[in-house]
Amino acid sequence: MYNDIFKQKIYAIIVTNDCNLRCRYCYSGNSIRKEKMSKITAQKVITHIIKDAQFLKLNKIHIIFEGNEPLLNQNILIFLVKSLENECLKYKLVVEFSIFSNLQAMTLSILKFIVEHEISIHSSLDGPEWLHDSLRGKGSFQKVTSWINLFKKVNINLSVSAVVVKQSLNYVQDILKVYKGLGLKSINIRALHSLGFAKKSWKELGYSSKEFIDFWKKAVKYCLHLSLNGKSLYENKAIFIYNKIVNNQEKTFLFSPPCNGVSRQLCYGPEGNIYTCDEGRGRGPVFKIGNVEKGIINQKQSAFYKLIKN
Repeated sequence: MYNDIFKQKIYAIIVTNDCNLRCRYCYSGNSIRKEKMSKITAQKVITHIIKDAQFLKLNKIHIIFEGNEPLLNQNILIFLVKSLENECLKYKLVVEFSIFSNLQAMTLSILKFIVEHEISIHSSLDGPEWLHDSLRGKGSFQKVTSWINLFKKVNINLSVSAVVVKQSLNYVQDILKVYKGLGLKSINIRALHSLGFAKKSWKELGYSSKEFIDFWKKAVKYCLHLSLNGKSLYENKAIFIYNKIVNNQEKTFLFSPPCNGVSRQLCYGPEGNIYTCDEGRGRGPVFKIGNVEKGIINQKQSAFYKLIKN
């Protein structure tokens, strides 16, 4: 099990810098450049991924479309999925796909494609309508919840996260009840990071580490209460931690210090730049380690490893 985990790698592809929301805590900060990945760049990304996977002798790769809003460049996303499926079949690589989306641009046609290609969906639902819309924009709650209900009917592999802000702290049960009311079986409780827009509004939205841990403990305790009463709802990080401590199972391979950038994940920007990870984009030149034209630059990779070791 452990060895199999380390024969996998995540490749995040940012098909566009554009977004159709302006979330108050967005870590990418809604780039001023609304750049979209071209078909030429997409083909070079595919070539680099396959070469990297072959060099590392991987058994499996996981492609994640994330960053801003990937559904705003659907044609390239579809091209990448179909092309990578063909290439991975050729080189006997198992490939899985996930789309991280706010679901505002979701359509029935893209839903059909997602079902046909067994793509997982990751989205965000920050709690009750008043809280969610205050962070993401009026009307976004209704769109997200309507698509979640439809996803359940067609059995899409769905993961939903709640980003915790200062205003969330006193509403643990209210947030979890929204998830339970939608029939969701799990929740990803995510801490706010001082990046992008969140950095600018930290005084309004931020909190201490202790406040987040207290919130998380209350959430896990309430999830246990629901489960003991036949209403299953679990918090994903708690399950990861439990499996690691009790069963010594690596249920996720990105939860290990100090960082898994480069070694077990890479990120490709819409212009073809290569980064250590999605969150590394825009956080300084040390996180940009190459491009799809020249590949990974050894000196930049070494500088990154030196940074995380210190």
